[in-house]
Amino acid sequence: MRKHRCYLAVGLALILSGNLKSATPAEESCSIGALCENVLIVKGESLPSLAGADLKSLNLAAMKGGHLEAIPFQVDEVRKGEHVFMWVSPIGRQKGLSDQDLDHGQLDADDELVFMAWDLGPRALAVKEVGGKAVELTVTDPASGRTGYAYLLQN
Repeated sequence: MRKHRCYLAVGLALILSGNLKSATPAEESCSIGALCENVLIVKGESLPSLAGADLKSLNLAAMKGGHLEAIPFQVDEVRKGEHVFMWVSPIGRQKGLSDQDLDHGQLDADDELVFMAWDLGPRALAVKEVGGKAVELTVTDPASGRTGYAYLLQN
């Protein structure tokens, strides 16, 4: 199966304080259906409550087995529509590639949160915030109508 990097409309909702419970039993297989092998990309502009957050303070989690578990993710630094790299050759610089993080490791509107659809889980009834913020990411497969959830947490 061919893997595609795709942008999906992601619904966001702030999570209210409460106990951590699973709304549905944890599923062993991918919860989203046909989109399982897709890379999901959420633009920083879709995460206004976390604007300016230190990237090192962010964690992404999904419900697995009735509790939140960390899932792999990365935040890609983007500036002027181009990705920023750890280093760029002199020829790359001449072509306009950037190798400097002018945001000083903080989430901004043009950054990209990237993770895999197969890591999504069922919805949590509530997430207890511990000294930070939590954002619910909702992804629905338009073909099957199945929905999966992840939670971006700031420590």
